[in-house]
Amino acid sequence: KGPFHHHGRSTISSTRLLAMRDNNNENAHPNYSDNKNKNDLQEATSYYYATCLPGMQEILCKELMELDGIFISSEGGSNKGVAFEATRKGALRALIWVRTCHSIMERVCTVEYGIETRQDLYYFIQDNVNWKDLLLLNSNNKIGTLMVKAILNNYGATTPDSDLTHSHYTALTVKNALVDMVRDDTEQRPDVDTENPDVPLTIVLDRNGGATLYRLLHHPSSLHKRGYRAAADTKIHAAAMKESMAAGLLYMSGWDALIEDTRSSSDKKACLIDPMTGSATLCIEAALMAANIAPGLMRIRDNSYHQIPPVVRWKQNNDNDNGGENNVLSMWKELLLEARQAMDLPF
Repeated sequence: KGPFHHHGRSTISSTRLLAMRDNNNENAHPNYSDNKNKNDLQEATSYYYATCLPGMQEILCKELMELDGIFISSEGGSNKGVAFEATRKGALRALIWVRTCHSIMERVCTVEYGIETRQDLYYFIQDNVNWKDLLLLNSNNKIGTLMVKAILNNYGATTPDSDLTHSHYTALTVKNALVDMVRDDTEQRPDVDTENPDVPLTIVLDRNGGATLYRLLHHPSSLHKRGYRAAADTKIHAAAMKESMAAGLLYMSGWDALIEDTRSSSDKKACLIDPMTGSATLCIEAALMAANIAPGLMRIRDNSYHQIPPVVRWKQNNDNDNGGENNVLSMWKELLLEARQAMDLPF
């Protein structure tokens, strides 16, 4: 997994870990939580990473474990997120139901060390990414629009002289590597779209010179934004609690368990008192939990970009035996319908 020189340029020897894996080899999977049925491994899975606020990873992990088609990895997590493996349907289900995450990303390729210069990063992308798998859409092999964001997790701590210590130029290097590959093969140049990209990408560098390329399943905006906040031209308190933080605190308080008790017995009642309401985030999130309203439904109601997320547009998702013209789009609509039917409204 370290760097080596090939044809006069610095390249990276790494295993490409893109999308559909060979699930016939059960030993290839990481350790899963005990509450999962091993029969679920019959379906193809991908590696994902869900991000959250620091300290919320245990709550996020529990949320993911409760969803079908998701298997928690014992490796690769941090205090800011959870690594997991999932079927495509499991990942879509997480996109609709998980309340404490900020983003859900599919891992494209990774290397443990050796990324020290822009050239290293450029050739790491070119040598480990199949641009057709990554950028083609399900509509007539159209090349999708892209956006690249860079996250530098203490990168430069051990290599302070590296030319990858600026997130803008790091993202630009990844974008250039992809654009050059497409242009060399097709003489076309993919467009960059910062508003609603078909393929939102995130490159993460760590302090040891490792790099991982992810693509977001959803619109680049954070998933903590449900859409019920005041309009953009209305001021919100600078210290307003994030929706994901409120949901996490409610889980920690046992509010979800109390709600379940009231559903199982008509004699029990649930009451939440918030004497310091402020922007009412805790109360609103508590009400959403009590009514079993998925946060994904709230985002779709507020923002059209979330109605058909990027993951539904990707071509490789539809190339399967069970498909139909757009299997993932059908799957997405089915899960949204299930979420609507699961709502427990008091009227």
